[in-house]
Amino acid sequence: LEQCLRDYAVSVRGDGAVTAGKPRGAVLLCVVGGKLSEGINFKDELGRLVIMVGLPFANIADAELKARMDHLDAGVGNQGRGRAYYEALCMRGVNQSIG
Repeated sequence: LEQCLRDYAVSVRGDGAVTAGKPRGAVLLCVVGGKLSEGINFKDELGRLVIMVGLPFANIADAELKARMDHLDAGVGNQGRGRAYYEALCMRGVNQSIG
C-alpha cells in the first residue's frame, strides 16, 4: 500500500527521474469500503477529482440489516424509517469515500 501511494504521488507531481520528460498525472481507482476509500487524505494536487460510479448500498437480503429495518418500521407512524436508515448507510459510505 505504501509503495502504491508513493508511486502515485511521484506520477502526479512529476518528481524525480522516473517522470522526467513525461507527462505527469495519474488515476487511482478504489472500491468503497476498501483500504484506500477511507482514512487517507489526498490533499492539493493528489486528489483533484472524485468520480463515484454506482452507490454502495448494503445487501438488502442481509438478515441483520433486515432485522434493523423491521425494528425501525415497527409501530404506528414509523413506516419508512427502515428505508431511511438503509439509504443513510449508503450515503455515509459515499461521504466517507469522497470526503
